[in-house]
Amino acid sequence: YGDLTDDLHTDLHECLGHGSGRLLPGVDPDALRAYGATIEEARADLFALYYLADPHLVALGLLPDGEAYKANYATYMTNGLLTQMVRIAPGAQFEEAHMRNRALIARWAMERGVATGATEWVKTERGTAVAIRNHEALRQLFAQLLAEVQRIKSEGDYEAARHLVETYGVAIDPVLHAEVLERYRRLDLAPYKGFINPVLVPVRGNDGEITDVIVADEEGYDEQMLRYGRDYATLSPTLPLDDLAECVRLVKRDLRAAMNGVAAARMRQAGVGYKFCFGVELPRLRALAETYPTDKRLAETLWRDNARECKILAAMLHPATTMTSDDADAWIEDIRVAELAQMCATFLFPRLPMAIAKAFEWTAAESEMRRLCGLLLAARLLDAGTELNARSTAELLDQAQCAAADKSLHLRKAAAALLARLERFV
Repeated sequence: YGDLTDDLHTDLHECLGHGSGRLLPGVDPDALRAYGATIEEARADLFALYYLADPHLVALGLLPDGEAYKANYATYMTNGLLTQMVRIAPGAQFEEAHMRNRALIARWAMERGVATGATEWVKTERGTAVAIRNHEALRQLFAQLLAEVQRIKSEGDYEAARHLVETYGVAIDPVLHAEVLERYRRLDLAPYKGFINPVLVPVRGNDGEITDVIVADEEGYDEQMLRYGRDYATLSPTLPLDDLAECVRLVKRDLRAAMNGVAAARMRQAGVGYKFCFGVELPRLRALAETYPTDKRLAETLWRDNARECKILAAMLHPATTMTSDDADAWIEDIRVAELAQMCATFLFPRLPMAIAKAFEWTAAESEMRRLCGLLLAARLLDAGTELNARSTAELLDQAQCAAADKSLHLRKAAAALLARLERFV
């Protein structure tokens, strides 16, 4: 049942694991920071491991009997504890989120399984092996860890996430690692697989309708990858600035190609106030921005399109020298989301000729978004080395302290960051 349960585990992981669970109101989706990806992958894997053994899957005909799930438990524990180490060089540690998550789950469960008799390390003539003595007890361990990982995610518990990942998901036992590498070396197998997809060629009748599809498989792996790079490149080499509507269409084509459905769904669940969200991560947006021209008209056109990524790209692409003080005020009036204030305060506002004056003006404003932009901009300018005299320091300090007591969580967080940077002037 190994292949069958492995495929079903993947289905449960992708469709229901990533597709379930909620953040508590007010929790920042990025609260777990560098550990967020590992915790999310662990959450999805644990969901799949637990529900793979649910009798309903047998009743639905997805598994042939109630024993089949045990094949996946054996594979998962062995991979998380031993096999995946063949992909890591001696002396290195786990870095990739999926590998960390598998190690985290398997090691956490093994530690508790050994203590309760559910699992056991076994030394054989061939080397170290993993034994599962009680599959139902192991399933309950997966359930306990799933509950804790969901709590960490829902509450944004950064310290608990850090402890879990660093304790179980990073370091590698060098002695066990050396054993695994030597055993695998004798098999003469590659540690990674590559897949070659067939080329589907449509056959059309006289009326142009598709009557059949020919499945061709003449391509080699490298040939197919190079063809994918040519045919499905996601970056537009040039944008026709004389046709701004076409520019936006091409940009959105790139965004759709880079779309992260899980992130987009998470943002929608969190109530992020955009008309549309592609869920594209910030590093990818920065890479896209580097391929587009810096142009005022293009930036303003993208800004008017109420899609998250279009507005962020607009902040990256607007030439700072062409934005007036009134323009900057007008942009802030369009900001409804704290993330967008952060993006503008990071990529656009610090480049303005009047950036310092705007920081002082906005921190004293009544509008929450203006104050937020002012606090964020002031912190960014201090990071860039802006020097302050005693009077300016006192003024910013006063505004930051007022914001630190505000009911708005976003203002309090921005104020705390600014106060930390003002310490060197006080």
